[in-house]
Amino acid sequence: MTDDEFQEREHHFATLKSKYQASDYEYSSPSSPLYFILQKADVGI
Repeated sequence: MTDDEFQEREHHFATLKSKYQASDYEYSSPSSPLYFILQKADVGI
């Protein structure tokens, strides 16, 4: 994964945390289980 891809995923994760009011969760790595869960919630799975 390139730096640009990583930064894009970090931004997307921050957007999802804001959308689903999960911003109290400080860990913002795209490899986080929360990111996976929020992605699935966002697409309706």
